[in-house]
Amino acid sequence: MAILLVDALARNGTLSFAAEVHPRASGTLLTGKPWLRSDFVWHTSASSEEAVAGIFFADFFSWNLRGQVVCLGKAGAHLELSERFLQLTSDPSLFGELEGMGVQGILLPGVDGDVAGLYFFNAAIASAVRGELISLAAAAGGQCVVATGPAFGAQLRGSSGTD
Repeated sequence: MAILLVDALARNGTLSFAAEVHPRASGTLLTGKPWLRSDFVWHTSASSEEAVAGIFFADFFSWNLRGQVVCLGKAGAHLELSERFLQLTSDPSLFGELEGMGVQGILLPGVDGDVAGLYFFNAAIASAVRGELISLAAAAGGQCVVATGPAFGAQLRGSSGTD
């Protein structure tokens, strides 16, 4: 499933994700901006295979422990991301900042990494990714179920949402 999700996203832009932290050299904090560290690395990839490995199977930013943040930028874009964007789930103001930087969408892990949350800043991109997911799942012999709001809770409970 990971490859289908990443393929659908990568067909609509460039993926950037938290990748590693190099050993800190003394004095690497930039004056006036304590969240910027020269030793923190976001990786940008248009290759689905490389992105799947970095997003879902990285040692340092574990998908299962909800330690990963993935940004969908415009094709070929290099986003200037810092370590503080890992706090996205606890600081919703960062969503607006990311949108202003040219991020088109965000992929975040859900509970225990079994659920993925997709957030888009533009309806056209959301529709394109949704179409890709439906098509890729069908080609793999599966089905893509997209649920939002109350329907999402019903899907998780295995009910129709009308009970």
